[in-house]
This record gives sequence, C-alpha cells and structure tokens, in this order.
Amino acid sequence: MPYLFYCTDGEGAQQLRQDHMQAHLAYVEGILERMCVAGPLRDAPGSPVSGSCFIFATESRDEALRLLQGDPYYQAGVFAEVSGHHLAAVAGEWVGGKLW
Repeated sequence: MPYLFYCTDGEGAQQLRQDHMQAHLAYVEGILERMCVAGPLRDAPGSPVSGSCFIFATESRDEALRLLQGDPYYQAGVFAEVSGHHLAAVAGEWVGGKLW
C-alpha cells in the first residue's frame, strides 16, 4: 500500500541538506525497492528546496514511518513538520489510468 509523507523544511534546513546530502542519497538508494516516488519540493522550478515528498510502498503506515525516520535528513532535523497519510492511488498515468 502506498503511504505519502509530506515534509516541510525547518530553519537551517538548506545547510543541513548540504551537510547530509550524500548520506541521504545513499540511504534512498538502499531502499529504492520500498519507494514509489520521492523528491524535493520547491515553490517553483529552480527555487530553493522547501521540503520533501516520499511515497513508500509498505504494508503499514508504521513501516513507512520507520523508513522515513531512518533517512539522514530526518535524523539531522531537516524537517520541521511531517504529515503522513495512506494514499489511495486510483487515477493517473502512474496507476495506468483509472481504477473504477
């Protein structure tokens, strides 16, 4: 089941992202089979990163949250706010059209 986590950066996040980027990318590479999609959030293309979005493929929200908590960005305090939800992916190109 997909679980979406919307993470908003906190104060000082830009420097923390720089400091922990290599560890973050290595972590993501290690759990790719558990991710549907992930990436940085920006207000517009080319603007500074303001957060991250992760969609994990797990059996439970707790399992997805553990994956997020294992990320070096999470551990370093990059994110000021985290919102996690089950995602009912029912329409769109990524799900192959519509499921109704």
